[in-house]
Amino acid sequence: MNKKSMTFKDQAILFGLSDPATIARFKTKLRPMPNGCIEFDSCAWDNRKLYRVFNIMVHIKGSRTMAQKVKPHRFAFALANGFDALPKSHKRFDMDSGIVNHICHNKACVNATHLNILTGRENLQKENMKQND
Repeated sequence: MNKKSMTFKDQAILFGLSDPATIARFKTKLRPMPNGCIEFDSCAWDNRKLYRVFNIMVHIKGSRTMAQKVKPHRFAFALANGFDALPKSHKRFDMDSGIVNHICHNKACVNATHLNILTGRENLQKENMKQND
């Protein structure tokens, strides 16, 4: 993937995967649960208050550093499967694009075995089926 075509969030994930200090800091925030989930424990939330976020400090040209909030399950998926397996993030929701899905339905979970890739359409269908149960 061309770095210029990536969102800044994906660039931050790519940077974080190459930085041992970022990976170590990520791992300090993991809490294993009795049900097999590994929850990401952080006090920071996304704008919608749906997901906890992981701040990655990205070094920009010169001596500037900028924090970028990323979803920890996306970082965990890329950490376990490699950056190229991670679906490209988009600025706007797209029904046909890939997303990292929680098989366990726990939005705090970052256990790579509890994550898979679905399209936005498949995810909505899964959510609708869950609500009808």
